[in-house]
Amino acid sequence: MHNRTDTPRGDAYRCRIDMRFIHLFLVGYFVVVMGVALGLWQTGVLTRVAPVWLGVGILVAVGVGIMMSVAAGKPTASEKLQQ
Repeated sequence: MHNRTDTPRGDAYRCRIDMRFIHLFLVGYFVVVMGVALGLWQTGVLTRVAPVWLGVGILVAVGVGIMMSVAAGKPTASEKLQQ
C-alpha cells in the first residue's frame, strides 16, 4: 500500500502538515491570551498594573505560547532515524 508521503516530496509534505498544526495551535493560544487581556482591561485590572510589568507579561505569554506549540507538534527527526 502506498502512502502519500512515499514520494520524493513526501518529507516536505509531512513537514508542511506539522507546521500548519503548530501555527494553528499558536494562533489559538494567542486568541485566548487576547481574550483574557481584553477581559482584564474591561474590568479595570490593567489600569493598576505598571507598563513595565505588562511588557514582561506579554513576553512571557509569547514565550509560553511558542514553547507549547512546538511541544504539541510531532517530531519528524526521530521518525527518520528509526526508518
